[in-house]
Amino acid sequence: MKGLPELSDIEQAHQHKLIQVIQNQITQAGGKIPFSEFMAACLYTPGLGYYSAGAVKMGRGGDFVTAPEISTLFGQTLAEYYATLKAQNFASEPLSIIELGAGTGKLAGDILTHLDSLGRLPTHYYILDISADLKHQQQLYLKNKLPHYFDQITWLNSLENIPHFNGNGLLIANEVIDALPVELFSLKFNDKNKVDIFQHWISNHPSLPNTFEQIILPADTAFEDCIKSIVKLDDFVFDAPEYVSEMNLNILPWLSGIEKMLVKGQLIFIDYGYGTQEYYHAARHMGTLLCYHKHLVHSDFLLNIGLQDITAYVNFTQVAMAAKTLDLTIDNYTTQAEFLLSQNLGPLAEKKLALAALSENSAAEHITITNEMHKLTAPHEMGELFKVLILQKGEFESIPSGRPHFHRL
Repeated sequence: MKGLPELSDIEQAHQHKLIQVIQNQITQAGGKIPFSEFMAACLYTPGLGYYSAGAVKMGRGGDFVTAPEISTLFGQTLAEYYATLKAQNFASEPLSIIELGAGTGKLAGDILTHLDSLGRLPTHYYILDISADLKHQQQLYLKNKLPHYFDQITWLNSLENIPHFNGNGLLIANEVIDALPVELFSLKFNDKNKVDIFQHWISNHPSLPNTFEQIILPADTAFEDCIKSIVKLDDFVFDAPEYVSEMNLNILPWLSGIEKMLVKGQLIFIDYGYGTQEYYHAARHMGTLLCYHKHLVHSDFLLNIGLQDITAYVNFTQVAMAAKTLDLTIDNYTTQAEFLLSQNLGPLAEKKLALAALSENSAAEHITITNEMHKLTAPHEMGELFKVLILQKGEFESIPSGRPHFHRL
């Protein structure tokens, strides 16, 4: 694709290895695999997938920037939330923190450093991350950042049989759901003006070696039923020749696995996304699937195999519907800006600005902190696009966490 940087020899060799793995997977499956399996292979194949290999992914030297990489204020607000939850509902019993997909470890470091300053460090901090390389980065970073607490940080391979865990926890997943494999589907009007549903598959290209192609086939009954359960096709109208979008068919089993490990506590999901009505809006006929490579954004998922992130926006309505079938209640659904501001973002930023005013580079630091606040909360930055969904297990007092936007679910 024009505009994307050329791959180095090392990158090309890495890509070739993963392509061979996926092509063998396709051959063994009979010639094609659903898009979700292709996405999973690109992202999670051990040692070769995007999230399983060793390349830098986050920050200026990577492919994208997350909120913890933007500012320590993000982690501090989550620490404030934990401290309030602990004081109000778990004062006499341990409350652990479980983080899914901890990235560079920056979020964990910011949360724990702030809790340390408050004298509120949790008994345990657990991290579940499938990437051995990222796990190594996290361990190096957190051992240097919090040497006195490092022994209380435990890395998990699964959420089953968590050591020293009493079942009370605050689970945090920042930009995790968007990386879960999705199915691609398309809608087209037939000659009877009814909508037909098609599923997208990936196969090996018949004439170009080491290349894949996308195949679009009529959906079977089971796939159709899944789409119809979310997208109300009877009154769905779009002007484009076809309507392409995504759906995560594994949200329920994924969320069920998380819910089972918790006796009492909350789950905080922070991600970019919409409720169903916005997600499947007629104008969004090209879907939400995006690829990130060295801070460039495009939509060709057949490029840079294993070397680029592939994500889809989160349908928070679908997550909420899955929660309702489990032993979970919806505590709040709000924007990132609303959530952060409700957790003392303003006072925390003022304190940071006051400290910056005492430094030799006060003017530059003031601008940096102001820009951080803007990126985290401005409507056209992360403030409105990113949502916060808080789910709860067990009955206890809710923590004010921003103006609810339940009408968007």
